[in-house]
Amino acid sequence: MDLRPLLIAGLGAVVFLLVDFAEAPLVGLGPASAHAQAGSASQTGNRVSLGGGGGGAKRKHVGGTGDIGSSPTSVSVSGFGSHSAPGEVLPELDWPDAQFGPLHAVTAGLPAFIHASPHSEVGRVGVYARSLVKLKAANSALAAAQRALTAARAALVDAKATNERALSKLRSAYADIDTVKLQETLNRLDNLVQDGGGDSRTRTEIAAINNVIAAEAALATAQVAFGNARTTLAESQSVITAAGRAADDALVAAVGKISADPGIRRYVDDTLQRDGVLDYYRSVVTTSFVR
Repeated sequence: MDLRPLLIAGLGAVVFLLVDFAEAPLVGLGPASAHAQAGSASQTGNRVSLGGGGGGAKRKHVGGTGDIGSSPTSVSVSGFGSHSAPGEVLPELDWPDAQFGPLHAVTAGLPAFIHASPHSEVGRVGVYARSLVKLKAANSALAAAQRALTAARAALVDAKATNERALSKLRSAYADIDTVKLQETLNRLDNLVQDGGGDSRTRTEIAAINNVIAAEAALATAQVAFGNARTTLAESQSVITAAGRAADDALVAAVGKISADPGIRRYVDDTLQRDGVLDYYRSVVTTSFVR
């Protein structure tokens, strides 16, 4: 019996099964099947390039200065933004890939921010950029208020010392003088001199009293300045608290839950600064609380 037709038919069936198996979905193979079917969703230009694994995958830094690996548990961001440096990656995170979607708006060009609707993705990032400008201005105002308070405190210390020296000198020279009624004493002595009854000692006493009165006036001015500086500092602290809260809320609205990661915030802030977006908003945002 000739077995060649049977052998040929068998080989044909094997080839058919192999081809069909390679093209068919893997069914019933558990995690291995899911891993094998995980695709690679890539968005070019200013968007994140996602490694396979879908929305539930996690972004993990692989190491080195190159791209994030393309395994199902990684996200490549080498092309994230037209101004990204070679090999630049987002900070190491453990967020689902789907959370990175809004970040593409951060790298939109300046014209996009200028013309964006406040309700668009780019517009929401623009709202955050505005709040960030106000927060930075509030920080500057706070620093200025702290410097002003330090200077006012030093001036107050000097004024107190000057006043004490003037009083001590007056008491040493005129032990019987009533320092509570210096202005009355000064008026009496001035009248005495104008009437021609004063001598050199009278004029010396008048000068000593004038020094004390001037020192007391300077001390009062320094005390007012110190009080105003403290008030300004308290106001600046309140403003910066409100500005920080507004910036936090705006960032959440712009990029979602990943805003909780400090690395993401640094990335967004640095990108907006590098691309000139913050400079633009500095030119148009009013920060009237800056003193």
